[in-house]
Amino acid sequence: MTFAQKLKAKMNPVVNKQSGFTLIELLIVLVVIAILSLVGYLVKPKVMDMVSTYQVTNAVSTISAETLAWKGAKTNFADISVASMCDSGQLSLELCGAANDGVGTNPFGGDYTLTVNAEDANLIDLTMTKVPGTIGKKLANTLKDHSVGDSAKFNGTPATSSDKKGTAGSITMTI
Repeated sequence: MTFAQKLKAKMNPVVNKQSGFTLIELLIVLVVIAILSLVGYLVKPKVMDMVSTYQVTNAVSTISAETLAWKGAKTNFADISVASMCDSGQLSLELCGAANDGVGTNPFGGDYTLTVNAEDANLIDLTMTKVPGTIGKKLANTLKDHSVGDSAKFNGTPATSSDKKGTAGSITMTI
């Protein structure tokens, strides 16, 4: 080796070394990505249920408040419906839907419907359809605080340890 080659080797010691990822480093990165993906996969349903609960609770609060504005000076809620509230501008497009009738507007793809309570024309029954069994009972319990006399009831089959999904149903509550 000449003096120039020795000098060049001392100034650039990485010339003969390989650089880049080793197989072990690549495997470690893949394992970390797999673990993070698994955690995300396991957590996603719970997060989605929390988001849906939040959306439904907000919708119920909005509908409840706006029904009083809709009623105004009327003596009762005889003609109330989601469509009539949408037509009068009381509810947002998000709650009314494209046809202004509340069909397919809840977070589960189901409907919001309003009917006069059978026992008291000054109360309204709000129904949400297509509520999954995995969240139905818990959501109904959450909505009891927003209903008259803890009236929120889920009529589907809740998820159990043997039936992980349950059956979808509806929640009806008096507001």
